[in-house]
Formats: sequence, C-alpha cells, structure tokens
Amino acid sequence: MRKLLFFALLSISVFAQNKYSIIPKPASLTPQKGEFIINAQTKILIPFQPETNIFRPLAEMLADRIQIATGITVPIVEEMGGLYFNKDKNRIIFYPFSGSWNGKMFGLEDYILEVNPNQVILVAETPKGQFYALQSLLQLLPTQIFSSSKTTNKWSVPSCSIFDHPNFSYRGLHLDVSRHFFPVSFVKKYIDLLAMHKMNTFHWHLTDDQGWRIEIKK
Repeated sequence: MRKLLFFALLSISVFAQNKYSIIPKPASLTPQKGEFIINAQTKILIPFQPETNIFRPLAEMLADRIQIATGITVPIVEEMGGLYFNKDKNRIIFYPFSGSWNGKMFGLEDYILEVNPNQVILVAETPKGQFYALQSLLQLLPTQIFSSSKTTNKWSVPSCSIFDHPNFSYRGLHLDVSRHFFPVSFVKKYIDLLAMHKMNTFHWHLTDDQGWRIEIKK
C-alpha cells in the first residue's frame, strides 16, 4: 500500500513541475504555441462503424472523466467520412490510421497525439494505441481531471506534437495477494494506475505457501 501511494504521489508531483509531464516520457514530444480549451462547445468525434464501434468505449471513457471532473457534458459524434479534415473547431478526434504518418510507421502500441488550439487528434492503428494516446491526453490536463468530483479549473491542454513508441514490449507490475491481503477496491485502483502509466501486464500472484486466494468448492 505504501509503495503504491508513493508511486501515485510521485507521479502527481512530477505532473505539477512541467506542463508537458507525461509518464513514461514519450519517444518524441515537440512543444507548440497555444492551448486547447475544453468547454461546453467541445465535441468528441469518432469514425462511423455500423457494427460494434471499437472507438466508442474510449470516447465514453474520456467523456465520463470530463463529466465527473469538470461538470461539462461532451457529446460523442460518429462521422461517416472526412473525420480528419472536418473544419469544426473545439473537437477531440479518435482517428484510426495505418501505415506511415509524417514518416513514422506505427506499431501495435504506437500513437501520435496532436494538440493545437482548434483540435486534439489521437492517431493510432489499434485501440490499444488509442488507449495510450488517451492516457497521455489526460496527463496533459490539470491533475484535477482525475478527481472523483467536480472541481473548478481552466481545462486546457498545451499544444504539442507527440509520437510515442514503447521501449519494452512487456511492461508490468507485480501484486502479491497471497502473502498480503488486499481488498477488491485496492486491486482495481492498482490496475487503473498501471493503465494510466501505459503498463500492459498485471502480474497477479494469487497462490503460495502463505495463502490460497482462489475459491475452489471441490
């Protein structure tokens, strides 16, 4: 518990020191002039998909976080085409893309995050990459975006251009519930913090000499 709290507090303290503080540090980050403001006119745009829309859960995750922390309801709009070239202002776009973007090829967990005063674009080939782009976007917002209740703030994202590629394919953290008992709420929070820091593996140590945490009725 103490180690996890230290980990979270360290992250928050680093965020406070630099408006571009993202953990882990992106492969490439270029600061730009200006900022994107989230307000009552902001919209989230996702591509139209007639069956199951793989981008909607991510868009809803962002909209829910904004609603909780700011009180602003951000609508989610599905666009048939021309998503990237839409000229509307004040929009956050989940943009699927494969191949090369400005000379950079995408891996399964790579993403590009482009922020300017008119729009935020999250570019990735896979939902996994889009998820990591979303985590970086949240980290660029004031830390109160992670609040569990509405707070008063200027909800701005500093303009920048980010390309990120993980240095390691396996990124995980271990939790030993066999020797140390943790409630379900703690385990869920632990996983949330792993996801926030773009780790992709939860190593759950369920059984050992000291305890057996899996219920088996026969």
